Amino acid sequence: MTALSPALTKAGSTSPTPRVTFRGVLRSEWIKLRSLRSSVWAAVLAVASTAMFTGLIVLGFLIAPTSGEDPAEIIAATFGARPAIGVLGFVILIAQSIVAVLGVLVVSTERGSGLLAVTATAVPRRTPILAAKLIVSATAGFVLGLVTSAISYLFLQPALAALGMEAWRLDAPTVQALIGGAVYLALIAVFGTALGSLFRSTAAGLGLVLGIVLAAPVLLPIIPVIGGTLARILPTSVGMLLFQPFDEVGWTTVLTGLAILLAEVAAAAVVAGVLWKRRDV
Repeated sequence: MTALSPALTKAGSTSPTPRVTFRGVLRSEWIKLRSLRSSVWAAVLAVASTAMFTGLIVLGFLIAPTSGEDPAEIIAATFGARPAIGVLGFVILIAQSIVAVLGVLVVSTERGSGLLAVTATAVPRRTPILAAKLIVSATAGFVLGLVTSAISYLFLQPALAALGMEAWRLDAPTVQALIGGAVYLALIAVFGTALGSLFRSTAAGLGLVLGIVLAAPVLLPIIPVIGGTLARILPTSVGMLLFQPFDEVGWTTVLTGLAILLAEVAAAAVVAGVLWKRRDV
């Protein structure tokens, strides 16, 4: 009698189920993100809104000379002595809400469709699933930050050069502002995923995240005594320090903003991780 194949168990079944690795979980989360229409459309919207906003600014630059006004004075009054970095700040602020929504969709869309339950069945432990989603969110946010920065550069460079102005210098402060903006969007995406995972409803997750990103900076300063202090430590407030040139505000200010934002995002991720372990998906 021939020996049984090693691929067969004692019961005559096929080989045991392959071991689930974190790399495999991460790869599956990346595939799911690229496959979701809502995620793709959110990314397209972020890029399109950036291009449209920058295009309007460029149009204003080009129209100013024909109206008899000094474009250099208009640009300096609106965007500062470094117009490219000034425009980049506006672009990041526009993209942040879209990236936050994308972060929520990373988890909420899958939960609403029931796919998350299938994922939890395939991956026995919950923590690797959430960790993979957070990493995917951070990657998507960082890439979108770099893309939006590149769009601002490509649109502004010819217009500012045509006006005889220094458009964009890739010196250390400029590179820091570019990378800082991308890091900020990456952390906002992670923040959105962590808070979005707290709710079973997509609407509830979006409401909380957009409330913090859009409404809280406007409403908190109205509260007497503590409102102003709370507004200054919001993720959106400290995050803006990341893409301020260090030669203007100092490295201490930039790193302080980064430290506070990292602490807030980490706290949201820890709360999300605890709830994921204690309740059904």
